[in-house]
Amino acid sequence: TPQKSVRVTTLETEKVLYVPQPRLRTGFFSRITPGMIPTSKYNFAATAGGMKQLAEPLDLDDRTQIDIVVVGSTAVNPENGARVGKGEGFAELEYGMMRQLGMISESTPVVTCVHDCQVITEDMPPEGKVMMEHDVPVDIIVTPKRTIRVDP
Repeated sequence: TPQKSVRVTTLETEKVLYVPQPRLRTGFFSRITPGMIPTSKYNFAATAGGMKQLAEPLDLDDRTQIDIVVVGSTAVNPENGARVGKGEGFAELEYGMMRQLGMISESTPVVTCVHDCQVITEDMPPEGKVMMEHDVPVDIIVTPKRTIRVDP
Protein backbone atom coordinates (compact mmCIF):
# COMPACT_ATOMS: atom_id res chain seq x y z
CA THR A 1 0.00 0.00 0.00
CA PRO A 2 1.28 3.50 -0.75
CA GLN A 3 0.38 4.47 2.83
CA LYS A 4 2.64 1.82 4.40
CA SER A 5 5.36 4.28 5.44
CA VAL A 6 2.76 6.49 7.14
CA ARG A 7 1.42 3.49 9.02
CA VAL A 8 4.90 2.38 10.13
CA THR A 9 5.78 5.92 11.27
CA THR A 10 2.50 6.11 13.21
CA LEU A 11 3.43 2.96 15.12
CA GLU A 12 7.06 4.03 15.61
CA THR A 13 5.90 7.30 17.19
CA GLU A 14 3.64 5.33 19.54
CA LYS A 15 0.37 6.63 18.13
CA VAL A 16 -2.77 4.53 17.80
CA LEU A 17 -3.19 3.41 14.18
CA TYR A 18 -6.66 3.10 12.66
CA VAL A 19 -7.03 1.62 9.18
CA PRO A 20 -10.33 1.18 7.32
CA GLN A 21 -11.40 -2.36 6.58
CA PRO A 22 -10.94 -3.09 2.86
CA ARG A 23 -14.17 -2.11 1.12
CA LEU A 24 -15.79 -2.07 4.59
CA ARG A 25 -16.55 -5.79 4.09
CA THR A 26 -15.65 -7.14 7.52
CA GLY A 27 -16.18 -4.13 9.76
CA PHE A 28 -15.46 -0.45 9.98
CA PHE A 29 -11.85 0.00 11.11
CA SER A 30 -8.96 -2.00 12.52
CA ARG A 31 -6.84 -0.64 15.36
CA ILE A 32 -3.30 -1.28 16.55
CA THR A 33 -2.45 0.33 19.88
CA PRO A 34 1.18 1.00 20.89
CA GLY A 35 2.46 -1.93 22.92
CA MET A 36 0.07 -4.39 21.25
CA ILE A 37 2.82 -5.78 19.05
CA PRO A 38 6.63 -5.82 19.19
CA THR A 39 8.45 -3.13 17.20
CA SER A 40 9.97 -5.87 15.03
CA LYS A 41 6.49 -6.47 13.56
CA TYR A 42 5.67 -2.85 12.64
CA ASN A 43 6.53 -3.30 8.95
CA PHE A 44 4.31 -6.38 8.72
CA ALA A 45 1.55 -4.74 10.77
CA ALA A 46 1.43 -1.88 8.24
CA THR A 47 0.38 -4.26 5.45
CA ALA A 48 -3.13 -5.53 4.71
CA GLY A 49 -2.14 -9.02 5.87
CA GLY A 50 -0.59 -7.65 9.02
CA MET A 51 -3.65 -5.58 9.85
CA LYS A 52 -5.85 -8.63 9.32
CA GLN A 53 -3.69 -10.79 11.56
CA LEU A 54 -2.56 -8.35 14.26
CA ALA A 55 -5.13 -5.56 14.55
CA GLU A 56 -8.24 -5.32 16.65
CA PRO A 57 -11.40 -5.02 14.50
CA LEU A 58 -13.76 -2.18 15.41
CA ASP A 59 -17.40 -1.65 14.63
CA LEU A 60 -19.54 1.47 14.36
CA ASP A 61 -20.06 1.60 18.13
CA ASP A 62 -16.41 2.55 18.73
CA ARG A 63 -16.44 6.35 18.51
CA THR A 64 -12.80 7.15 19.16
CA GLN A 65 -11.62 10.66 18.29
CA ILE A 66 -9.29 10.67 15.29
CA ASP A 67 -6.61 13.39 15.17
CA ILE A 68 -5.62 13.21 11.50
CA VAL A 69 -6.98 11.44 8.41
CA VAL A 70 -4.62 10.11 5.72
CA VAL A 71 -6.20 9.26 2.37
CA GLY A 72 -4.75 7.75 -0.76
CA SER A 73 -4.83 9.73 -3.99
CA THR A 74 -3.99 9.09 -7.61
CA ALA A 75 -3.80 12.83 -8.29
CA VAL A 76 -4.15 15.95 -6.16
CA ASN A 77 -4.34 19.70 -6.80
CA PRO A 78 -2.15 21.83 -4.49
CA GLU A 79 -4.22 24.97 -5.16
CA ASN A 80 -7.58 23.74 -3.90
CA GLY A 81 -6.96 20.31 -2.34
CA ALA A 82 -9.12 18.52 -4.92
CA ARG A 83 -8.12 14.88 -5.19
CA VAL A 84 -8.88 11.83 -7.24
CA GLY A 85 -8.79 8.47 -5.51
CA LYS A 86 -9.31 5.07 -7.06
CA GLY A 87 -12.79 6.09 -8.17
CA GLU A 88 -14.76 3.86 -5.82
CA GLY A 89 -15.61 6.52 -3.24
CA PHE A 90 -14.49 4.61 -0.16
CA ALA A 91 -12.40 7.49 1.24
CA GLU A 92 -15.44 9.76 0.97
CA LEU A 93 -17.71 7.14 2.53
CA GLU A 94 -15.30 6.50 5.41
CA TYR A 95 -14.83 10.24 5.96
CA GLY A 96 -18.58 10.83 5.94
CA MET A 97 -19.17 8.02 8.41
CA MET A 98 -16.49 9.35 10.76
CA ARG A 99 -18.01 12.85 10.58
CA GLN A 100 -21.50 11.51 11.22
CA LEU A 101 -20.27 9.49 14.21
CA GLY A 102 -18.41 12.48 15.65
CA MET A 103 -15.00 10.81 15.34
CA ILE A 104 -13.66 13.74 13.29
CA SER A 105 -14.75 17.31 12.66
CA GLU A 106 -14.47 19.76 9.80
CA SER A 107 -11.19 20.94 11.34
CA THR A 108 -9.58 17.48 11.39
CA PRO A 109 -6.64 17.68 8.95
CA VAL A 110 -6.81 15.50 5.84
CA VAL A 111 -3.43 14.48 4.44
CA THR A 112 -2.39 12.59 1.33
CA CYS A 113 1.02 11.14 0.46
CA VAL A 114 1.82 10.98 -3.26
CA HIS A 115 4.74 11.12 -5.68
CA ASP A 116 5.63 14.54 -7.06
CA CYS A 117 4.27 13.59 -10.50
CA GLN A 118 0.80 13.11 -8.94
CA VAL A 119 0.58 16.77 -7.91
CA ILE A 120 -1.21 18.57 -10.75
CA THR A 121 -3.06 21.84 -11.23
CA GLU A 122 -4.54 21.23 -14.67
CA ASP A 123 -8.23 20.35 -14.84
CA MET A 124 -8.74 19.43 -11.18
CA PRO A 125 -11.62 19.52 -10.96
CA PRO A 126 -12.28 19.55 -14.72
CA GLU A 127 -13.03 22.94 -16.24
CA GLY A 128 -16.65 23.91 -15.67
CA LYS A 129 -17.00 21.44 -12.77
CA VAL A 130 -16.83 22.03 -9.05
CA MET A 131 -16.03 19.72 -6.19
CA MET A 132 -19.15 18.01 -4.94
CA GLU A 133 -20.32 18.37 -1.34
CA HIS A 134 -19.29 14.77 -0.57
CA ASP A 135 -15.79 15.12 -2.09
CA VAL A 136 -13.00 15.12 0.50
CA PRO A 137 -10.34 17.74 -0.26
CA VAL A 138 -6.94 17.49 1.39
CA ASP A 139 -5.30 20.04 3.64
CA ILE A 140 -1.74 18.75 3.36
CA ILE A 141 0.07 17.02 0.49
CA VAL A 142 3.28 15.14 1.27
CA THR A 143 5.64 14.08 -1.53
CA PRO A 144 9.19 12.72 -1.38
CA LYS A 145 10.48 16.24 -2.10
CA ARG A 146 8.12 18.60 -0.30
CA THR A 147 5.18 19.19 2.00
CA ILE A 148 2.42 21.41 0.64
CA ARG A 149 -0.16 23.09 2.86
CA VAL A 150 -3.26 23.76 0.79
CA ASP A 151 -4.81 27.19 1.27
CA PRO A 152 -7.83 27.40 -1.08
